[in-house]
Amino acid sequence: MSRSIPIRAYSFASTLAPKDLAAMLEKASKNVRTTKTQVVAECGTEAAPAWIIGYDFGAVVFAAVDDATRDAVLDAIVKRVGPEPHPPIQENVLIDVVADEKPAVRFDRVVVREIDRRTVELVALVAAQSAAMEYYEEDVDQVLARLNKLSESLAETGKLTARTRELLRFVGSGMSTHNQVVFTLSLLDTPQLAWEDEALDRIYGGLRTQFEIADRFRALDLKLRMIQDNFALFVELTQERRNYWLEFTVAVLVALEVVLFVYEIFYRRF
Repeated sequence: MSRSIPIRAYSFASTLAPKDLAAMLEKASKNVRTTKTQVVAECGTEAAPAWIIGYDFGAVVFAAVDDATRDAVLDAIVKRVGPEPHPPIQENVLIDVVADEKPAVRFDRVVVREIDRRTVELVALVAAQSAAMEYYEEDVDQVLARLNKLSESLAETGKLTARTRELLRFVGSGMSTHNQVVFTLSLLDTPQLAWEDEALDRIYGGLRTQFEIADRFRALDLKLRMIQDNFALFVELTQERRNYWLEFTVAVLVALEVVLFVYEIFYRRF
């Protein structure tokens, strides 16, 4: 007899403190475990177990959780983190439990002979990382689009048309996005679960390949490097513009002082 366990991962703009997540999940489960980086809540029944797993990099995963409980938890998270720039990114994958089939990773599902907490946590982690990467891919693409507009304007006019404060805010926003992406991607190392079990390691490797984690990481890293280079250029141009206006102001003050000096000489003479 076979059955399927749906895994639904959601990624948010904000990071999520495990302690805060644990407080939200206590209503859905009496068994909540918290670590420095994640929280796991076991719900459902012994015959039909379910899990809610939250990660500090801003993702939460529901495994075999009913829609009502899922919606209640998502609403609580959104209220806690505040308004989101866009709806949470969702990533879905199935775990098919088939006793007489060899464990494998297929197009949209993972096939295992039996289900346990470790398998669910491993699949949930990769789905959460994929959702988080997709969220930041959108953010990074938005930053690149705005950089492209500034570059086109610079090419057409030969100068920065945006105000200095506006540029610095944009640079600050982009740096914040960059730091969040680096924080999230730093968690893409092989988890301890995969090191401890050969079958889980194969599932982990297959899921990373299926979700194209490595390729997406390289593409995202390239875009981040491009953004860093552009920000460095705009900061330099902004500094040059400030220096220009500073020099212009000094020249005006010197000229004004000369005019006053000449006026004072003629005033005393006549």
